[in-house]
Amino acid sequence: MTQEIVLEIKIGATSSTSKAKKKASQVIERVVETLKGSSIQGVAVYETRFAFGGDSVALEISLPSKGQVIFRNVTEESASELVKKYTQNIKEIETVMSSDGQSCCSCNH
Repeated sequence: MTQEIVLEIKIGATSSTSKAKKKASQVIERVVETLKGSSIQGVAVYETRFAFGGDSVALEISLPSKGQVIFRNVTEESASELVKKYTQNIKEIETVMSSDGQSCCSCNH
């Protein structure tokens, strides 16, 4: 039986440099470890690339058919804290999403 995806997390470098890719890999590892320690079910984690430029990492949290929020310039620590915060209280992330379910907003954390 396939589990329903409740929350999607996409993490990726904002450029194709080796420095940005390495940072993104470290953030992914930390987020996966954070999720292993939580009780939330139905979370999918994807590696991607964001075309924002710069040698940083971005994290997108999305609720299928409700919208998404992108956090730029995340570190291992800030990504872990964001994931903890929004997986424990999904309603809170809905407040910063657009109501049309199609739009995306970017947040500085």
